[in-house]
Amino acid sequence: MALLLRLFLLVAVALLPAIAIQSYNEFDLRRSHKREAKEQALGLAKLAAAEQQQIVEGARQVLTALSELPAIKARDVEACNAYLSALKQRYPAFMSFVVSDLKGENFCAISNEKKRNFADRAYFVNVMRTGEFSVGEYSIGRASGRRVIQFALPFYGDDARMGGAVIMALSLDWLAQYIARLGVPPGAALAIVDRNGTYLARYPDNDRFVGRKMPEDQNRREDYPRTAAVLDIDGVERIVGYAPLQADSGGLLVTFGLDKAQAFGEIQRRTQFGILLIALSTSLVLVSCKAS
Repeated sequence: MALLLRLFLLVAVALLPAIAIQSYNEFDLRRSHKREAKEQALGLAKLAAAEQQQIVEGARQVLTALSELPAIKARDVEACNAYLSALKQRYPAFMSFVVSDLKGENFCAISNEKKRNFADRAYFVNVMRTGEFSVGEYSIGRASGRRVIQFALPFYGDDARMGGAVIMALSLDWLAQYIARLGVPPGAALAIVDRNGTYLARYPDNDRFVGRKMPEDQNRREDYPRTAAVLDIDGVERIVGYAPLQADSGGLLVTFGLDKAQAFGEIQRRTQFGILLIALSTSLVLVSCKAS
């Protein structure tokens, strides 16, 4: 028995370097893989943010063209209504197009729009205050009852004085369908949130999360891209990349999270296999020694 104990101690001592090397390799591999996962999550977040930036820029360009429309400048209601109704057919992603005066009363809209007032909407207040392009936040359209986010730009009359604002509302249902087609890998999550941290769209499970607030510990507003390991809103641990849109895009933020368990699954399997090999080697040596 004493001899067997000595043999066991000798084998254990002999295996210590192998155990140390295996532990270091796994630690180094995990650290390297974590860095790669962060880079991947951030890269995918930036790519998705670039896609969203194009949507914002598209809205800006359409509004800029509308603000120069003679029928709007002259407040020709009939011609303006006809033009907006035709425009809606070309841009089905947008629920509505309206033109309001300085008091927020719309005087021009697509054919099925009713008279409304936008004076209490943050994007309208911002347009009147700054005279610049403004992006709204998550809201329910007063006419459509659908989930939307608005974009607005002032227009000026022929006398160069501000006459009001042109406003368009993007359907968040359309936005959810759009990001669902981007090819998000299994276990990952892509989301777009407004400046208040409210989900505008999310894949997967959009209907569960749109309109809800992002957890406070994740809604840190930074002017630069970053990554973090978080417990996501659906209870999954993820490595998340955060990519804000440009400064004049209303504080929109894109997040892309990779499932941490999936990202480190292969490393975990290799670690377990290495430990098993060491245990088997120890057992074989002891069995051989005992037999002899």
